[in-house]
Amino acid sequence: MREWLASLGRLEVADAAFDTRLQGLPAFTGRASKSICRLLARHGARIAASPESFLVEGLTGTLAEGELGRARAWGERLRQ
Repeated sequence: MREWLASLGRLEVADAAFDTRLQGLPAFTGRASKSICRLLARHGARIAASPESFLVEGLTGTLAEGELGRARAWGERLRQ
């Protein structure tokens, strides 16, 4: 992500960041959206929403129950 953003130069757009992760404490499962959000801001992006995490089920990687609805609602808020 860092290299890709660096290749873009200055961003003058609105952006938002999300990630998918396993359920648990972010200190153990990671939460890439926060770091991505900071990188976007450093490159000049206007942050349109707080970073968000959506939970996945185990090794299958499918969204956990209720997460698809949360993701859709988050996306709809971004559209406004």
